Amino acid sequence: MNSEKLLRFKIRSIIKEELTKSDKKEIERIARKQAKKIAEDQIEKAIGKDFSKSVKAEIEKVLKDSATKDEIASITKSILIKMYRNLSLQDKHVIQKIRP
Repeated sequence: MNSEKLLRFKIRSIIKEELTKSDKKEIERIARKQAKKIAEDQIEKAIGKDFSKSVKAEIEKVLKDSATKDEIASITKSILIKMYRNLSLQDKHVIQKIRP
């Protein structure tokens, strides 16, 4: 039993040995590298390899919807009407001044 306790004590002292600064930096570097790799993999899964292509595909999908087209047309129409009203109140002959 004494030899077993002595062996355990020696093993614990070896395990509890303090890490040097270089050991700590090496552990930090490895952890940072692993975290970066995991983050990049998750981002790639979420948005794909090419972010701009993903965004373009989403925009095209939304713009193909007829409800979106109607909404854009409605907004554009209301803006043009307000612009025409403001221009016509300021100067009666605005349309006549526009040249082709």
